[in-house]
Parts: sequence; C-alpha cells; structure tokens
Amino acid sequence: MKVLFIAALSPYPAVSGGQRLTRDEIEVYARFATVDLLSYYEQTDETAVPLMKGHLANICRKMDFVPSATKFGKNKAQQLALYARSFLGAVPFRVQKFAIPTMQELISRYIAAEKYDIVHFEHLSSTAFIDTARQSGAQIIVTEQNVEWEIFARYEKNAKNPLLRALHRREAAKLRQFENAALNKADLIVALSDRDKQIFQDDGVKPPIYVFQRPTELSDQPITSFDQARPEVATLGALSSPAREHGTLWMHEHVWPLVRKQLPEAKWHIIGMDPPDSIRNLHNGDDIHVHGFIEDLNAKLIHCRVVAVPLLIGGGIRIKILDMLSLGMPCVSTTVGAQGLENDGIVISDDPQRFAEGIVQCLSSPERWNEMSSAGRRFILKNYSPEAVSQAYESFLNQTLGSSATTAPMSSDASDPDAETA
Repeated sequence: MKVLFIAALSPYPAVSGGQRLTRDEIEVYARFATVDLLSYYEQTDETAVPLMKGHLANICRKMDFVPSATKFGKNKAQQLALYARSFLGAVPFRVQKFAIPTMQELISRYIAAEKYDIVHFEHLSSTAFIDTARQSGAQIIVTEQNVEWEIFARYEKNAKNPLLRALHRREAAKLRQFENAALNKADLIVALSDRDKQIFQDDGVKPPIYVFQRPTELSDQPITSFDQARPEVATLGALSSPAREHGTLWMHEHVWPLVRKQLPEAKWHIIGMDPPDSIRNLHNGDDIHVHGFIEDLNAKLIHCRVVAVPLLIGGGIRIKILDMLSLGMPCVSTTVGAQGLENDGIVISDDPQRFAEGIVQCLSSPERWNEMSSAGRRFILKNYSPEAVSQAYESFLNQTLGSSATTAPMSSDASDPDAETA
C-alpha cells in the first residue's frame, strides 16, 4: 500500500497535540504501508526542514515541505490581516491561509510520478487542494482533529468585542459549510471521538467515519507518587494558541484564587512554548511560575500531583491528557478539554469552584490521587495500545476501501535522501 500524506501541521518536532497526532498517524501507516509526506511548516523556523528530514526518514520514503504562517503568535499581524480580508470571501480563514500554490504543485508532481492507493489529508486546513488529489484515482481520506466550525462558535460565545463576535460567527458559518462540502468529497473520514463523528453525521457528512484511537504507550510505572510529588499543579501546551491563552487566564482569574484559599502552599507551573505577555506577566516567582518550553518535561512533572486542562475553546482529543493518563498523572479538565476521554482518571467541570475542588483533592488526598492514577492507566491500557490501534485501522481500511496491497513497514534504510527537497 502506498500513501501520500499531506499534513497541515509539521510532524516534527511534535510539540503541540495536533503535531503529535499527525506523527502518530504517519507511524501507524508506516507499520503496513509506504508513506510519502508533504507538509507545511512554520515559515520563521529555519531548523524545521532539516529536523523533519532527519527524524522522519525511518517512516517516510520521500518528503517535501512548504513554508507557511502556521503559528499565530509568530505571525499575528499577518494572520489578523488575512482573517479580516477573508470575512467576505467564501473560503474560511482556517483553509485560506494554507491555500499556497506550491503545495498544489507538489501534489500534482507526486501523483503524476507515483500511483498511490491513498491520499490522506491531515486536518481540514490541508484540504484546499482535495480536487487536485482526486485526479490521482487514489482513495481520499481526511482526518478531522476537531469539529472546526465548533471552535469558532466557541470563540464567538466567549468574545466580548462585538466586531470579533461578528467575525467569529461569520467564520463558523463558512467553516461549517466548507467542512461539510470537503468531507463529502472524501472516501473516508477519520474523527477523534464518537462525539465528533455524531456531529459530522448530523451535519450531513456521508462517507464512512472511523474513530481513530491515538496510540499511547503505557509507562512501566507511574511517573511519580503522591509522596514523591509536591502540592503543585501544571498546565501544558503551546501558549501561542489563543484558546490556551484564554483558558490560562480564566484559570488564573476564577480558579487559582480558590485553590490558594484552601492550600496556601500550592504552586502552579505554566509550561508551554511562546507564552504571550499576558501569560508571562502571571509569573511572580512565588505560587505561579511561567516556564515556557521545557525540553525534559518529565523532570518537572515528577514534582507535580495534577495536570489541569482549563480549555473553554477548542475541540478534538487532548493528546496531552492521553500522555498524562498513561504516566499515571491525575488530571482536572473542563468539558471541552476532556471531550471523548471521559474516565475516572479525570475530574471534569466547567464550574470554577468544582474545578478548584478537583485540583485541591489531587493535591491533598493520597487516597484520591492513587484512585485517579490507577484509573487513568487502566483506561489507556484498555483503549489505546499501539498494536491494537494499528491493527484496527489497517483492518478498517481493507474492509472499507477494498485495499489488498499491503506491504511490510519501511526499514530504516528504505528512505531515498536524494529524492528529498525543501
């Protein structure tokens, strides 16, 4: 089986949850297929292309990369201008910023040179050229990491500025129309939760929808213990995301004072690359510490008793929650943050008081901590082992798409470095 994989989010370095999921899907394919990769990357990152070539050569045969303004925090003026210009157009901002002719040219070149069984678009943002890919005769698969229109509907709900509310409302409506049209051009949709699958079907999406369980290795032992850790909480994720910035500020204003009132010794570690000034200014060196990106995250997590996920905007599966559960780390999350992952290893509430109570329980009760740590690891073991995920996905592809030409996974020397261009 030969797969052309088109990624909106660069699979390496896999910093964000979306990037990690992109890499996970490529790795699942590489277990039974030959994979060629076309990916966008952040235009300001000069190291991205050599890093991806070096670290993905064992799972991708050929690779090409297209620079794009993918990170809001690094391209804020450019993205806001494009967002405003796209207001009256038919193509959503989420898709328009990736509609780069170089990518269309690469897709055309690859499908002309190779007969692929599958062309896989990772994320709705990469589907601007789905009609070009259709000319290949291959089966078209689209992964939806979120219900995209729902994200902007939540932005509208939380926006205080009337102009921003209007922009978000318009973008949500365009996205819903575009999303349904694009997904109905595919032969198969990959969603990340039964909830998302149901929303797509209710909106009139007709192709089969497969719910992808992101493969997650279970650590041999929990990363820490209640006694080894301290009354400290961590929040994780790239802070250039407006949704994560909004959630962090919400937790600071509405939740953290309640935690400190009950546990004056509690500390909060805000971890994630590219924190904006609004987040940096929360650092006080006492109970709140803003770290930015941390290379060795586990070295910090062994001192924490809980990870909080204060997201009120967003969608899809929170990859970092899967990672934390696999490590035996209890989590406290909003409904949005934990959707599709509901289990006894997570306290879920959108109410600041209950959210704070969940954090306090994890910080102060060894019995509660041990219960949640064990429950989260059982949930991962039952639902997300890599072998089970790969076998289930390959079987579904063969049954649904009628593919029979599977191959062994690529060996580490199967890549063709001379074919790689930037």
